[in-house]
Amino acid sequence: TFEDESGIMHLVKSYDEVEDKEVKLDFEYDLTVVPPSYTPQTGDQEEFEQVARNILIDVLMNRKELYTMEQNGYKTNSTNYNTILTQILITKKSIIKEYLNNGKILIDPIDQKDIQPASVDLHIDKGILIFKNSAEPCIDLRKELPNLTESIEIKKGEPFMLHPGEFVLASTIERVKLSDNVVGRLEGKSSLGRVGLLIHSTAGYVDPGWDGQLTLELTNVAKLPITLYYGMRIGQISFLDLSTSAENPYGSSKLSSRYQGQKDATASKIHLDFDSQIKHTDE
Repeated sequence: TFEDESGIMHLVKSYDEVEDKEVKLDFEYDLTVVPPSYTPQTGDQEEFEQVARNILIDVLMNRKELYTMEQNGYKTNSTNYNTILTQILITKKSIIKEYLNNGKILIDPIDQKDIQPASVDLHIDKGILIFKNSAEPCIDLRKELPNLTESIEIKKGEPFMLHPGEFVLASTIERVKLSDNVVGRLEGKSSLGRVGLLIHSTAGYVDPGWDGQLTLELTNVAKLPITLYYGMRIGQISFLDLSTSAENPYGSSKLSSRYQGQKDATASKIHLDFDSQIKHTDE
């Protein structure tokens, strides 16, 4: 960041410019912006630095706009402030522990060894939904298809074979609950990715306000079967801190929130409001 003659704080707009500014980068634990010679006249220094961290993350993710700030009276000429500066990556293990202790994040059950430098490890439950491919001629998204899947259980200590190209639904053992100003990101583990196991197709986003076990969308993209064991480490969840609370968090009355409070692997419920979500641009 740098301060111009009028007192407005500016940020560099590309990674190449970062080296020319007084910016401290410690990716292993945290990402901190050190203002060169700035003392806020109003507001809080810590809050200022938190907002600056958020902007710098956007910068390093190749957003090319030049941002200025507005926080606690800081001047701005950016009309995109509220939409751009919405998420701050929680990258410090101590912050994750703090949020677990104060209830902003709930993960149950949890073991201290599951808390990684910037995420929390999750484990696969014993329930699996397998697809009965001969039960339906197609997957019609408008219709409820109760015969499409079948529930089975992985026995303790015995493997479930996920064959090449096979797709099944599973669940985390852990119940995850987020406050209305925290977002979760579900990701796989590197060691599992290296053998061809994907843990979600597109649904890696966990809304603020979410409460329930997480359904996993498991696919084997390798050429050999992969064994899955009940209780094995299957993925990890990281967190994003919203700058303000969500107006309508997941589970609120204004949202459908089809999966709030879900337990075990849960099949798609897209049919429940499919027609109401259709949008057309023609008459």
